[in-house]
Amino acid sequence: MRGQRKVARPVPIATVEPAAPVLSAAAALDLACLREELDTINQELLALLERRGRIVHQVMQIKREYALPAHDPERERRMVEALFSAASDVYPRAALERVFSTIFEVSRALGRKSPPK
Repeated sequence: MRGQRKVARPVPIATVEPAAPVLSAAAALDLACLREELDTINQELLALLERRGRIVHQVMQIKREYALPAHDPERERRMVEALFSAASDVYPRAALERVFSTIFEVSRALGRKSPPK
């Protein structure tokens, strides 16, 4: 192997992750309080969704009894427009559209099932 040069292989360099910022005691307390508030809001949202689901079952029972269409796109459009009119600028309209579109879609699916006993 005369005349051939050895090629040095690169040596891996250990990566050092930046240290997480250290919160002051006040900031840590604020963060903990805000997270508790978010947890409470999540529980409230769940309760409201479950309440909505129970009402969806009642609506669907009436619609089946009177042979009404299960889906009313015009009513859904009016509800969405009313929600957008009432919304502040915290969430972009596209985000609200996704949230409520999902709620309505899941509610339609829920309405096709028999209510829990």
